[in-house]
Amino acid sequence: DGLACLQPSATGGAAKQLTAEQEAQMQQLVELPPIEVGQPHGRWSLAKLRAYLLKAHLVKRIRREHLRRVLKKGGCIFAACGASW
Repeated sequence: DGLACLQPSATGGAAKQLTAEQEAQMQQLVELPPIEVGQPHGRWSLAKLRAYLLKAHLVKRIRREHLRRVLKKGGCIFAACGASW
């Protein structure tokens, strides 16, 4: 009948952009000093980590805020402003 189109369909939200393997790589990487992976700085910031992930082709794209949430989910806490630790 014509009203069937008004019924909401369960889509489950947006598709995941990162695999579990990519998230695990991010968690491991943030535990390493940047110098160990050839970066010229002493500590990670969200912006520096994001730039490295993109340059190393570990992810196609990721926003800084999404990276913060992924790291937080794994137990790492970065300040929302991108401050390093």
